[in-house]
Amino acid sequence: MIKQTLYFIGILLCFYSCISDLDLDYPEADKQPILNCIMQNDSAISAQLSWSATKHNGAIEPILKANVSLFLSGELIETVNQSDAKGNYFFKHIATPNKEYEVTAAFDQSVLSAKTTSVSKPNITIDREFKEYSNDVVKISINKVDESVGALYLFIYNEYTSYEDQSKYWCHEFLFCNSPFADDFNAYSFSGGPDGFHYLYDYFVRVDANNLRSTKAVINLVTLIGSEKVKVRILTTNPLYDAYFKSAYLQRTFDPEINLPFSYYPVPIPTNIEGGLGIFSGVDITEFVFDDTAKNDSISIHY
Repeated sequence: MIKQTLYFIGILLCFYSCISDLDLDYPEADKQPILNCIMQNDSAISAQLSWSATKHNGAIEPILKANVSLFLSGELIETVNQSDAKGNYFFKHIATPNKEYEVTAAFDQSVLSAKTTSVSKPNITIDREFKEYSNDVVKISINKVDESVGALYLFIYNEYTSYEDQSKYWCHEFLFCNSPFADDFNAYSFSGGPDGFHYLYDYFVRVDANNLRSTKAVINLVTLIGSEKVKVRILTTNPLYDAYFKSAYLQRTFDPEINLPFSYYPVPIPTNIEGGLGIFSGVDITEFVFDDTAKNDSISIHY
């Protein structure tokens, strides 16, 4: 019995001896060029150039002198050779939905390039159903989407008033969702939600476009905290930015104090930049605002 007890204590000591704060001396990484360009429909296009940090949590150095060119359907439409202090290069061209674009950047001895297709605009109707003794239900109806769309991300913001100066500001909320079309990768089982809602989502709900190619979906959302005036934001992404956004979220929310050592897994961030790192992709942002005087309201947007 004594031997068994000592053996058990020994196992516990070995286990707890493995739990300690790590002060790692990270090796320096090779400096690589980064090109980031997220085209938003109906907005002027800009690209950002920088060098990657060589040390853990090191500074990112902007690239201020380069020739950055934008192509539409294989034709050169504009070249910019001056940036601001943060390495942003601004084009005059307005992003057009569902078009083939290419961007190149030449500086020093480096040449970066990438191609992508801008995303189509969604066909959406949103209804807000007033609930007297509960938070309102926001119903988002999404019609069929084409192959340029990778996913739709749904956000809801409540309007609040600052106690200090009575100014208004928007704050995005946790969401309840009961739709089978919703991706559950950022959802948690929650028994305290409204009737029929059993999952709470961390700030947004992702809807995979592959489930919307041939059908119409209705997504019901309820915010954890209610508000009379709400803003609904729909982020429609092409497939590349969808993979980038989801991977970046998983990497950012990884908590080593919770996840290590038993559930660790690497989260690679995708890139389509030839000759470097970064991303060149397209998004569409649509916003609907429901005023506090409208108890039951509907807004539609068609393209």
